[in-house]
Amino acid sequence: MDICRQITKHVAARVSTLSLVLAPTTNPRLISTYPPLDRSTEDSEPRLMSPTASAMWHRRRYANDPAWREEKIERIILREKLRIKEDPIFRAKKQAQSAAFYAEKLEKAPYFKVLRDIRNWIDSFPAIREQLHWQYHDLAWSPQKVSHRCASCNHKRTRGQKLWLRRRTCDSDTEQFDCWACFTSDPQRALPEGFKDITTIEQLRARKKQLFGVTVHTRSSSSRIASLSDSP
Repeated sequence: MDICRQITKHVAARVSTLSLVLAPTTNPRLISTYPPLDRSTEDSEPRLMSPTASAMWHRRRYANDPAWREEKIERIILREKLRIKEDPIFRAKKQAQSAAFYAEKLEKAPYFKVLRDIRNWIDSFPAIREQLHWQYHDLAWSPQKVSHRCASCNHKRTRGQKLWLRRRTCDSDTEQFDCWACFTSDPQRALPEGFKDITTIEQLRARKKQLFGVTVHTRSSSSRIASLSDSP
């Protein structure tokens, strides 16, 4: 997971915590205190309230207005990305947090390095990418970022992502996609066909050579973090 995806997950979690709830509220205090949202007064209403009432209003709107909620999260993400680009101290802090995240993952999650290398293959090596297959998903990779709503976390990536996993079977008539972070939350599901028994990097690279007949060298996580922090 790169630093940009970490920011996205961190911001979403932080805003969700401040807002207390994600589903439409059933709290009678909130329902009776404020009338239904009126877009003609949305911008002015909080300024007329006390700080406590304004905070409650924002929590209620966050819970009931998906478009406003997503816009709020995107604004925070953009602000943090801009600060990473322009503030060396803040950028160093985020890089240290990302390095600590990688170290913890490497220690606690045996599949982390395996999935990290597979993601690098997908992004960097078209010949391998075309030969990777999953039981219930199809790889949807594009050189340009594409915006979808993740069917697992229900978060819409407004700015888009290059990699999505398209669900092969779903109840909906429309296509459904999972983001890489949600897809890899279940390591066994995330491992491609032919790699289900892999648990270590050594096994992964031996299997890759066996199946594809090529040797792939990946960049270290530290260099990848540094390059991503300077990207727009």
